[in-house]
Amino acid sequence: LMLLEDEELSIVAQCVGTKHCKLERIPITNYPDIPIAIIQYVERTQEPLVLDNAAIEPTFAADPYIQQQQPRSLLCIPIIKQSKPIGILYLENNLSTGAFTSDRLEVLQLLIAQAAISLENARLYERLEDYSETLELKVEERTQALQQALQQERSLKQRIEKMAAIEERNRIAREIHDSLGHSLTALNVQLQAAASLLISDPTQAQSFLTQAQRLGKTAMQEVRQSVRTLRSDEQAEQPLEETIATLAEEFRQVTGITPTVHTHLMKPISISISKTIYRIVQEALTNISKYAQATQVKIQLVTIGDSLRDGKAEGVCLEIKDNGKGFNCDRETTGFGLKGMQERIAALDGEFHLTTAPGSGCKIQVKISLSKST
Repeated sequence: LMLLEDEELSIVAQCVGTKHCKLERIPITNYPDIPIAIIQYVERTQEPLVLDNAAIEPTFAADPYIQQQQPRSLLCIPIIKQSKPIGILYLENNLSTGAFTSDRLEVLQLLIAQAAISLENARLYERLEDYSETLELKVEERTQALQQALQQERSLKQRIEKMAAIEERNRIAREIHDSLGHSLTALNVQLQAAASLLISDPTQAQSFLTQAQRLGKTAMQEVRQSVRTLRSDEQAEQPLEETIATLAEEFRQVTGITPTVHTHLMKPISISISKTIYRIVQEALTNISKYAQATQVKIQLVTIGDSLRDGKAEGVCLEIKDNGKGFNCDRETTGFGLKGMQERIAALDGEFHLTTAPGSGCKIQVKISLSKST
């Protein structure tokens, strides 16, 4: 990350792989580990630059960094606030070519636009402190600027949420294709085998038909689960306690296991928090039914806080626990499900904790402050 100070770009943060980010201000003219030609090009044109394979790109072949490091995927985006450049974000991926697709670029541009607003807000606050002697004259101007920035933040947040919803639906479409496609393919194989043996070996043909019937039932369950997931707005009109009870009943119908559900909410929960809690419970139950091999499931949702006696809950706590086979967090993940849970909670500045080990079941704990309900 580079920021513009006194008309000169300086590196303020740099991260490599999974290591901790290094925060140090270094002028780019004194730093050899970036492609200066590319940085200067983006600084001059104020346009994003994406290279699918920078090592073979003739335009910047003479850059010393490109010659030495031979990077693959490369992305360089200007950070602009109200038509004024304030910095540059440089990313590279040395593992694969074509890493920065148009979809990812669009998401990054939205995030950078929001980051530009936050950076400008920080600078505004610094200037307010520096100009304390003339604070009364600057209040109205700064207040208007902050209001405009907040309005832009709200607008950008709505766009990001919309894009997240689209990606969620695309994920569901992929799941339908992968899981249902697999089941139907296997079903077709069983039916073909049964047809070929129907006359010569009826007993064996019956075995294939029984297996085909089981696969058909599995495919129907996959379709119903996907349809339930697509009904994203239906649960918003119902109390959270009711929607969780519905999820528990659907889980019982699919698995034959009746979850133990305990809910105790001292006050109504906002739609944003309700949707997040609903999705966490839904994803957790889906993972349990697919992978856990559990015989017991417990769901607890309560409000928490020091002032509960006065009826003023400070937060909401969700716990989902099963006695299944568990897994090794360091080696295994639940794919998009676990990552999606963490991202939803992070969006509300909440806490997400996963406790599991092979043979020890799994426990998910979530805590969200009710002050994050707007």
